[in-house]
Amino acid sequence: MPMERVRLITGLTRIATTGHGERATPATRVPFREQLARSHAMQFNERIDRALQEIDELGRRLTESLSQHDLQLYREAIGRLFRDLTHHMMEVRQNLEWDSYAWEQRTMVTIQRVDQRLEELARMVLEQEQDRLAILAAVDEIRGLLLDVRM
Repeated sequence: MPMERVRLITGLTRIATTGHGERATPATRVPFREQLARSHAMQFNERIDRALQEIDELGRRLTESLSQHDLQLYREAIGRLFRDLTHHMMEVRQNLEWDSYAWEQRTMVTIQRVDQRLEELARMVLEQEQDRLAILAAVDEIRGLLLDVRM
């Protein structure tokens, strides 16, 4: 888009033109801080979606193999997701200065429940329990709890 410089009483200013000598209509101005927050939120949601996809894939592999290696990968992926979630929630509270005691309490309870289910899942795999349906149910429950945290 070509730019013309026009000297006004207040100083040097740029005016956008359409290329046909007409002034372009100004776009709705959105504060930079709001644009940055939106961009950060979109990137965060994309990271969470990728992490949930990875956890789904690792959970599927775990239900098929019942190996300690796959269990370790599954637990590490969930740990990375929780670190990212808690770091992001801390940033949101600091940046927006929310008094979100109820939200914080709900999140902490969910994380504690997921951790308990992970421990139970680890015990099931380590005991070489062959009931794949119980393991699949545990993986699905953890997935549901992770989706609750995302919302």
